[in-house]
Amino acid sequence: MSRAPFKRLAAVAAALALVAGICVALMVPRARGALGIGASGAGDAAFIAYPSYVQASNYHFVTGEYAVRAKAGYNPRFVFGSSELSPRHGGAMNPSKLLLNGEYGISTLTVGRATCESLWQAVEMGALGGTTGQDRSVLFASMQWFMCYRAPQDHLPAMFSRDAYDAFMANDRISADLKERVTKRLGEYGVRVTKSSSPISSFSDTLDRTMTSAVDDARLRLENNRAAVPSPRAPSAAPSAPDWAGLETSATRCLAATPRNKTFAVDENWYQKRGEAWLKGAKATWKVRGGEYFSQQEYEDFKMALAAGVESGMVPLVVIQPVNGFMYDQTAYTASVRQEYYAMIRRACEEAGVPYVDFSSHEYDKNFFQDYSHPSEYGALLYSRAVYNYLKD
Repeated sequence: MSRAPFKRLAAVAAALALVAGICVALMVPRARGALGIGASGAGDAAFIAYPSYVQASNYHFVTGEYAVRAKAGYNPRFVFGSSELSPRHGGAMNPSKLLLNGEYGISTLTVGRATCESLWQAVEMGALGGTTGQDRSVLFASMQWFMCYRAPQDHLPAMFSRDAYDAFMANDRISADLKERVTKRLGEYGVRVTKSSSPISSFSDTLDRTMTSAVDDARLRLENNRAAVPSPRAPSAAPSAPDWAGLETSATRCLAATPRNKTFAVDENWYQKRGEAWLKGAKATWKVRGGEYFSQQEYEDFKMALAAGVESGMVPLVVIQPVNGFMYDQTAYTASVRQEYYAMIRRACEEAGVPYVDFSSHEYDKNFFQDYSHPSEYGALLYSRAVYNYLKD
């Protein structure tokens, strides 16, 4: 009999003992502070607008954050996406900030960040739909997920949550076919989730999963101890509707007060620091092979994400984000190529029977972008209005 399973079992057990020690240390009040999963030192009503990588990859954090908000009456709603949901883009007008505190009857709970692409979203959406019973959500689709430089095998393993996957697999609403396809694709991207038939290996797999979950929670507590989080307003018994005209005036004023690059319609400070380097890198490294500008593999993953939302009962509104046409026209992804992408996303939504809002007509809107694709205050406000109109009911 091979000794490999025993060696792996010993290694896992040793690592688990180490993690247990760390967790015990973190439980000491002065060592770990007052911060726990789904709460903060500012009290249970202090929410995260945009999760860190540690928080985004921890399913306990997401469900804990949801539970805290729901218990306090904030009507939390899931918004899935990536870097466009960071308040660094669009500031107070970003849906992750503007709709966070319950003032307008909902509290956006951001799920994901940069590198969280279609397959990751499929797992999270299927898991959370089964856990929370929410009937709708929002999914921001990014062209960058599909482009020639995508490499999910390089970052999905680091962001993957086994706890989310287990919840996804336990969701009775998700079809066996979808579970099988998601599991197979995870393996293709380097994420090991299959169970062994050997009793010893099976036991070590269980220990491995327990250890991973403990490590994730330990990292989360350390993360929460390092950073303060914003305290939202108390939820209103009679929430008001946003004053979109007033908010648009405010967003336009913010934009007018910021120097803009007239050639590319972006923030001038961003362009001076990063814009030229971005253009140079895009021209040099974006190599399209075999005429496949947009990955068919990612397209299949995206359709699985839509299916996970529909099957779990948490039907997503897909936000089709534009990219900055002035900048992308300087790359291999010209206007005609980009139209193929927008049509592809619309087609996937129509086939899945999910609603979408299409912002592709804003590619050459001189007020919409902060940089090559992320929104300005004005662009973020338009996103917020679409998110609110779908989630408010």
